[in-house]
Amino acid sequence: MKAQLSMEFYASMVMLLVVFAAVLGVAYGEAQNLFQMQDWLTAKYIAQKLAFSINKVYVAGDGASSSIVLEDSGRENITISNGQVIVRRGKAVSSWPLLTTKVNTTFVSGNEITIVNNRGTMGVG
Repeated sequence: MKAQLSMEFYASMVMLLVVFAAVLGVAYGEAQNLFQMQDWLTAKYIAQKLAFSINKVYVAGDGASSSIVLEDSGRENITISNGQVIVRRGKAVSSWPLLTTKVNTTFVSGNEITIVNNRGTMGVG
């Protein structure tokens, strides 16, 4: 009788561990989705903020300038091409349109960015 009870206990424990491992696997997958969504939202925020600032200086006219600080910047690859700001962060990619394609910078780096309108051509750096 004791041996039978012990075998039932072991079988129950194995089943419990299998269920626990399955739940843990699902939770890990959801955590990865959360981090990817966080990266995408940060990329979208940075693309919108930079594009808004470039558009604001463009609309203000010749000689206008502005400086912005990207607080979340650091792990991003920011490019400006074909009239849009493109931000890559991890596997996440987000873009935002610009009002002009006359931008003399294609790659943006650093946390503090200065934008200058020089006769309709936007200088970003």
